[in-house]
Order: sequence, then C-alpha cells, then structure tokens
Amino acid sequence: MRTDSQPDMILYRIAHELHADLNGVGGLTNKGRWNHKGAPLVYLSEHISLCAWEKLVQFESINNIPDIYVCLTVEVPDDSLTILSKEILDRDFKQWDTYPHSLKTMDFGSNFLKENETLLLQVPSIVVPSEYNFLFNPLHPKSKTAKIINIEPFVFDGRLKKMK
Repeated sequence: MRTDSQPDMILYRIAHELHADLNGVGGLTNKGRWNHKGAPLVYLSEHISLCAWEKLVQFESINNIPDIYVCLTVEVPDDSLTILSKEILDRDFKQWDTYPHSLKTMDFGSNFLKENETLLLQVPSIVVPSEYNFLFNPLHPKSKTAKIINIEPFVFDGRLKKMK
C-alpha cells in the first residue's frame, strides 16, 4: 500500500539541451524502437548509465559525440504503469530486439500512445538486458504530474573517442 511519504518513481533522460523536456518532440521527427515517426513518445531509463548506453548506440561514430546533452532527473507517478516483460516480447514479438527496429514494436509503442490508458510502459533494455527503459506518454492526463526535478550538463567521457 502506498503512503504519501513514499516518493514517486525517479527516472532519467539524456537529451539534447534543446529538448530538455517531457513533450516528446523528438518522436514527431524521428522513429525509434517503440515509435513511428510522428508519435511523441519520451524514452526514460531507470539509471543514468543506461541512458548513456542507450544514447551511445544511436551515434554513427563514437568520434562525433557532441557536448550538447543534459541529464534530466524526472519524478514520475508510478500508479499508471504497464509492464511489458521479456517473456511476452519473446513470445509475441519475434525479433523485437533486432536492428533495424521491428515494425511490430514500433506499432505497439505508437498504439500505447493512441490508447492512452497508462502513463508509463516498462520495457526491457536491449543494450543492458537486465535493466529497464520506460516509455512516457506525454498525452496521458497524468503526464502533467511528472516533474523534472534536476537538469544538469551531461558530457560523455573523452576517452570514448579513443575507441575504435
């Protein structure tokens, strides 16, 4: 049973400094594993380090990592959550973890927004399989109760550029 003294869920997001919000603008112009282009889905993670890994795999070259990112700490109500387990994904979404992204997962995430039943959808990370990402629905009525409680610069370690 939840009491008022219990904090909401704390999640993280590494984003371009111009998109340090929870509006989902990136999903309007870009597709992702869980959304079609035009679906304003916001990707959050349970750990800052997972956010960094998830961002790193998006770069074409490790040498082209710009220093224009910030890390958002987000307090999100956890009473409107759907969990999509790896077992369900393996059973119902063959090749959900492949690249390029499966149309089935893109359809599922985009439909999650349209159905607007819950604020968050928990999904397993592919980059770190034992950890989780959370898809935040900025269209859900409870989205306004989520709070960005901290924004700070995030710079990827320069030693990454030495990697080949």
